[in-house]
Amino acid sequence: MIDSTPQDLFSKLKGQFKNLTLGREDGSQTLVPSEAVFFEFDFSADGERLGSVVVSIVDTGILKVYFSNDITDNVNIKLKNKWYDFLKGLSKFSARNMLNYQTKNISKARLDKKDFAFLSNRIKQRKNLPWKANYTEVSKKVTRILIMQN
Repeated sequence: MIDSTPQDLFSKLKGQFKNLTLGREDGSQTLVPSEAVFFEFDFSADGERLGSVVVSIVDTGILKVYFSNDITDNVNIKLKNKWYDFLKGLSKFSARNMLNYQTKNISKARLDKKDFAFLSNRIKQRKNLPWKANYTEVSKKVTRILIMQN
């Protein structure tokens, strides 16, 4: 089964943001959307840059959005509404692709390669816990049921 989520997310973001950077699980950059699990770009609306945003699908079944705490500080209500509309659109994308949706405020203005590698390693460590895990495919989509036992 081929997962089209990275390509679909790339298409959604590329249509809105010109400065899209794609990252692999190890934090390195890639030009191939199907290999990407991190999507970084500067969120801009009406010609004004609000801040750096990273969308991550490195966690299986979860779409996470990382952005600076102050992304909507000192902007007018119209720009704030565009930001919240963007987040709402990602939430709908997540629901359509049967992904959980999480937003993460961070204190840094921009994540770097070490941050991406750290996030990926944390995911790998979680996957290597001493639990027995059984995956059951429910449909041809990306849906899986995870049963964990000690």
